[in-house]
Amino acid sequence: PSPEGDVHKFLLEVPGANRSGVGLSVLNGSTLETESVIIPMQRMRGLTHTLCVSSQIGCAMGCGFCETAQMGLIRSLEVHEIVAQWYAARHHLGHDISNIVFMGMGEPLDNLENVIGAIEVLTDHDGAAVAMRKITISTVGRLDGLARLRESVVRHGWRQLNLAVSINAPNDEIRSGIMPINRAMPLGELVRTLESWPVRRSSA
Repeated sequence: PSPEGDVHKFLLEVPGANRSGVGLSVLNGSTLETESVIIPMQRMRGLTHTLCVSSQIGCAMGCGFCETAQMGLIRSLEVHEIVAQWYAARHHLGHDISNIVFMGMGEPLDNLENVIGAIEVLTDHDGAAVAMRKITISTVGRLDGLARLRESVVRHGWRQLNLAVSINAPNDEIRSGIMPINRAMPLGELVRTLESWPVRRSSA
């Protein structure tokens, strides 16, 4: 076993849905499962736990290397369904969560309104009180989503929020073959968008 401890994956049941057009769904009384992962990490100050949360069930991005993409997009998670993943990890499984990463099922920028709502709850000082610098949003690089996220970062003063971009290839030809998003939003445009990202300040 790893000296850092075991990685724990857990599933939460949420209401099911019928597909109804692109990105739309209708709740149908059945249940689905959303996946979360608790990852132990040894730091200089001791053992910490990172929680990987899902923002959707399934995903519409179609990346060739991603198992979730094979499901297609079933539906996006609501604010409370995202926050429930932290609550389950902290209060039911008993882990002290140091970091939260939106790297589970789904493309966070395709569900940005609910992701932002969840971050507002998770960072509330009267609630979970997670520091903004401890939260990371991971994306395939949707330019429209990045623009909307940048507006929120500036409006809310969230310059400590971390952003991770999934590249997975050294050039457009290879990336377009494994990540369909690159055919419409190539690396050059992505780099230019990221160059305009708000500069991090010393406070959240």
